[in-house]
Parts: sequence; structure tokens; C-alpha cells
Amino acid sequence: MEGIYVFLLRWDIPILFIATISLIVGLVKLLQARSLMRRAMFSLERDYGRETRQNGSALVIFAVCTIGLLWYINQIVAPTLPDDLLFLPTPTLDPLKTPFASPSPEAPPTEIIERINRGAAELVATATLNPTVSGIEPEELFEEPPRPPTREPVDVFIPDGGGCTPAVNISSPRPESVQTGTTNFIGTATDPRFAFYGLELNGPGTGNSWVNMLDSGNFNTVENDILGSADLSQLEQGNYNVRLSIFDTDVEVIGRCQISIVIGIAEPTLESESETDS
Repeated sequence: MEGIYVFLLRWDIPILFIATISLIVGLVKLLQARSLMRRAMFSLERDYGRETRQNGSALVIFAVCTIGLLWYINQIVAPTLPDDLLFLPTPTLDPLKTPFASPSPEAPPTEIIERINRGAAELVATATLNPTVSGIEPEELFEEPPRPPTREPVDVFIPDGGGCTPAVNISSPRPESVQTGTTNFIGTATDPRFAFYGLELNGPGTGNSWVNMLDSGNFNTVENDILGSADLSQLEQGNYNVRLSIFDTDVEVIGRCQISIVIGIAEPTLESESETDS
């Protein structure tokens, strides 16, 4: 029985509309039958008038009963019915049928970022240049000049040995080359687990200890581009090692390339030689 009540409550407006139309049609038929019965002269006309009156009465009775039933259900029965019958339940998603959306990339956890920053700070802390050896301040030696807006492409070069690979290498300067002034170190530092990289120098001018040539670890990968720059003209002459190291989020070395260079004095130009002769 409750199912019938719910059906009538959900479709009460269309049913009420049909009942109203039936009431109007029934009243019109009753008026037509009354007019026809008054003017009827033959028995056939009277029979047709009685039939029209019966049809009109049936429609009126149907309409009145339907309207009364709807009023009774809405006013008397509906307040007593449970809510779960009157309102459809909220649909729930079936995880076995509903396709999952592609997971959105999440930001790295805070502890990983803090660990990277701490590792970069430790790398910088070990990069203090000994002023008694070089005679200059570290800021003056390793201050990175502004990068030029454009640069000619550099031929891809991977040094032999030193752990250098296509993903971790120093392509310029070339091994055993002589450097006399500000030097741009060009190479590649990439890895799927890349977090940051460091560029270090070791030789007579650093007390034969590794010092970092960057203010801090670089957090961007580099492909055949400038890794860092340094003014080597103030350093003591001799053989030096340059080391590129790549670290992961645990501040562990995951790639390393090492080359040897020679820091010397710039050769005099022809103009300076002519001035000396004069």
C-alpha cells in the first residue's frame, strides 16, 4: 500500500492536471445533456441526451474522487510515511565500476625539502676557502657573474674516466687545459632522482681540500649549459681537480664526474711584448 502512496505523491501534479481536465469536460457534457434533454422531441434524442449525461457524470465523479484522494494523501497520509520512502537515497560510487581519475602530482613532503636544504647548507659549509692560502676572500673568488642572455652551442663532450657519463659530465673546460681567469664550467647534471648538484675545486690554492664554487647547491637540472663560474686568476698556479656531484633527496651522491685542469698565468699578448721591447 505504501508503494501506491509513494507513486501518487511523486506523480500528484500530472494526476491533478488530468483530473482537472476531466472535471471540465464532464461539466461541459452535463450542460450539453441538459440542453439536449430540454429540446428533445424524439426518443432517440432523449437516449442520446441520457448517454451524454451519464458520461459527463462519470467524468465529474472521477475527477472529484481523484482530487479528493490526492488531497487526503498529501495532507493526512504523507506526514505519517517514513522519510526513506519519500526521498530517493543518495547514489554511491562503486569503486569496481567507476574509473578512477589519474592521480595528480603531489608536492614533495616538507621533510624532503628540509633535508635537501640541509644537505646543500652542509655542502656550502665545507666550501670555505682558506684565505691564508689564496690571499683573497671566498666571495671575490667564487662570485658568479651574470649569465649572458645568449651563448653559442657547445659541442657535447664527455671526458674519459672520473665517473663522467652522458647524464653527469663537465664538457668545458677540457681536461688538462690551462685556465687563466674567469672560467665558465659547462656540462650536464641530470638524473631521475636528481635533487641538487654541487661543483667543487681541489688543488694548491684550496689547501688540497675540496671547496664548493657555488653559493649553494643548484636545484635545477642542467643539460649542456653553464654549471657555474669562478675567477681562477687569483689562485696559486698548479694542477687542480674539478668535481661535479649530483645528490638525491636523501643527500646521497648518485652521480659524479671529475676532471683535472691547470691554473696558470695568461701568456703576454703581442702588444704587451712590443711595449716591453720599446
